Amino acid sequence: MKNNLFDYSELWMFLRRNIALLVINFVLIVAVAVFYSFYFVKKEYVSSLTFLAPQENASISNLLQIGGMGNFNSNDIMPQQIESIFGSKTLKRKIIDRFNLISRYQLTKSQNSFELAVLRLKKDMLLDINEMGSLGMSTPLSFTISCYHTSPDTCYQMAKYSFELLDSTIRNLSVSSAKRNREFIESQLAHNS
Repeated sequence: MKNNLFDYSELWMFLRRNIALLVINFVLIVAVAVFYSFYFVKKEYVSSLTFLAPQENASISNLLQIGGMGNFNSNDIMPQQIESIFGSKTLKRKIIDRFNLISRYQLTKSQNSFELAVLRLKKDMLLDINEMGSLGMSTPLSFTISCYHTSPDTCYQMAKYSFELLDSTIRNLSVSSAKRNREFIESQLAHNS
């Protein structure tokens, strides 16, 4: 009784007859792929920098420290805000200008060269968030800035400079927030005195 399913014996006979052709094709494809990857594709390096997320100040113990006013000496930047600060156009503008990326990306003749450079920079510079999740909520634990470039030195400098910019922006925001809080407390104390 002949089975209606595919007959595997014909397939095995075809493979035995054409095994040399299949092996030659496989070797040629691997050789072309290796040759292409070593001689035509530009080498790209990555430099990454990992830093811890700032702690949030939403705990009750922090609110009770200064008589219900909270701890005004600590960092007011929440971990969720770091991603929006990193993606800001101001930060991208400073990086593009510092490393002359418009000319490096060959966008000097484009009408909208800055926007095109920002799009390229989003592919070359990434912010990864390492989170810990529990009970349906996730908390950022650390952030990793990864920069890709054909030059290892430029790659390292971009990662370092972007972290320095991010750090200085967070410090400026914390200082201005602390200054506003101090002025508010002083005005409330003067008003109640």
